[in-house]
Amino acid sequence: MKNPSEFTDKEINQLEIFCKSVGDEPAAANMTTDMTVPGSLWSVLFEEKRFDHPNGIFGLLYEDDKIIAMSGAYRADFCQDIVIGGVRTYTLKEYRKDFLHGSLLIPKQIEWAVKNEASAFALTFNHYNRWLWDFIRRINCGGGVVLGKKVPDSLKEFTAHPKPCVIKHTKQWICWKRLNEKFKYDWREIEDVSI
Repeated sequence: MKNPSEFTDKEINQLEIFCKSVGDEPAAANMTTDMTVPGSLWSVLFEEKRFDHPNGIFGLLYEDDKIIAMSGAYRADFCQDIVIGGVRTYTLKEYRKDFLHGSLLIPKQIEWAVKNEASAFALTFNHYNRWLWDFIRRINCGGGVVLGKKVPDSLKEFTAHPKPCVIKHTKQWICWKRLNEKFKYDWREIEDVSI
């Protein structure tokens, strides 16, 4: 995990190759390296600097010399006490069954949030990956899990907000956990009122 402004030329080149491997999946719209596209990975990493310290952090996960997964976390615009993690998350298809985010990247993001005195940690999901919201909600309600797989502890103790919210102009579903027992936030403040 590091600041994207500290990425080496080699890391940027590897990330560009990784982004091109996404193909035509729904996440591809966010993975473009075109700096002129608002909300593109390149614009949030290198222009907006959303994941640079002290606002955030970004992780690249490697196997040998190849990026196989990535994910970032940043302080929410609507409440600086909340860190939103799992942002711009993507894993190569052949590694998705391995819970890489839940076992490696999300724990580092939560660790960063605690170290930087955040009071809550949230994961958000767009329409195309809402099934992950359902998965985390079921885990935390004592529901189903993947047979033969241990659910990473980092995905436990989350509360699923029942209605979609708007974050960065995008309708999203939220699961969140307290990092400070005294923390309170009324998620209804950012609910999507258009539905």
